[in-house]
Amino acid sequence: MKRIFLLIGLILATVIGVSAQEVVEKDGIYYFDSKPYTGSYIGTFENGNTKFSLFLKNGKKDGEMKVYFESGKLNEIRHYKKNEMDGTWVTYNENEVQVGLANYKDGQKNGEWKVWDDQGNLIYEMNYANGEKSGTWKKFDAAGKILSERTF
Repeated sequence: MKRIFLLIGLILATVIGVSAQEVVEKDGIYYFDSKPYTGSYIGTFENGNTKFSLFLKNGKKDGEMKVYFESGKLNEIRHYKKNEMDGTWVTYNENEVQVGLANYKDGQKNGEWKVWDDQGNLIYEMNYANGEKSGTWKKFDAAGKILSERTF
C-alpha cells in the first residue's frame, strides 16, 4: 500500500512539476530542462490567476492559446500552427464584449477582420488575402451606418 502511495506521489510530482518558472522561452521556443517542451503550459499573474494557457509542441506554440486579464476574465483566443499565427483570433474587453476578430494563415493576415467598440457596435470590416489588403473595407458609425468604403 505504501508503494502505491509513493508511486502516485511521484506521478503527481512529475505531472504538476512543470510550472511557468521552469519553462523558459528563448527566441520564440519554449524549453524545459534545456530541451524543447511539448505539453500544456500555463502562466500566472502574481495574484495566482491564469495569465495564459497554451499547448506547445517541440517548443513551439501549436493550437489554441487563451490569454486572460488579471481579473481572470478571458481577453483573447489565439491559434497557432508550428509557432505561426494560424486560424481565428478573437479579442474581448474586460466587460466580456467581443471587440476584435482576426484571421491568419501561415503567419499572415488572411480572411475576414472585424473591430467593434466597447459596447459591441461594429466599427470596421476588413479583408486580407495572403497578408495583403483585399476586398471592400468598411467603416461604420455607432448606429451601423456605413461611413466610408474602400476597395483593394
